[in-house]
Amino acid sequence: MEADSDFGLKETGERVNIQQIEACDDAFYYEVYASTRAEEISAWGWPELQSQHFLHMQFQFQQRSYEMQYPNLARYIVMVDEERAGRLYLAREEQRWVLVDLSLLPAYRGLGVGTQLLKNIQDEAALAGREVELQVRRENPARRLYERTGFTYTGEDELSYRMCWRSSLERG
Repeated sequence: MEADSDFGLKETGERVNIQQIEACDDAFYYEVYASTRAEEISAWGWPELQSQHFLHMQFQFQQRSYEMQYPNLARYIVMVDEERAGRLYLAREEQRWVLVDLSLLPAYRGLGVGTQLLKNIQDEAALAGREVELQVRRENPARRLYERTGFTYTGEDELSYRMCWRSSLERG
């Protein structure tokens, strides 16, 4: 697998890079997705089999939804020291880029991996003259990461906050 040459996302440091996701990586996408919902699901007290069935159903719905909303969605695996650490979904639309999903496995959270990836996306978006938009669930601690890296609040609904990043060239 190689980094998507159309996007040009470069290595983000000695240890972090991305690789284009292939169809055979569905099991890994699911593993990352399930890790982001584990705490929430465990609080419900469901039996393991019921939890897994629910997560698989939700994961499949999420993937179909992303495909319908973002036909040009680029999917990447986040790599740290040659280990799979997470997933990055980015839609490069004509007027803007949408960070659809950036999720890391628990062992890689809080280590600066997300910060490096976001800064790299911002550098590439600035060169392309695009802003970057995203939505983050209200209870997701990643919201603080987005704020630290320059994303600003643009709106909300009952589940999520909408945020946007614009390069200093666009703002000024």
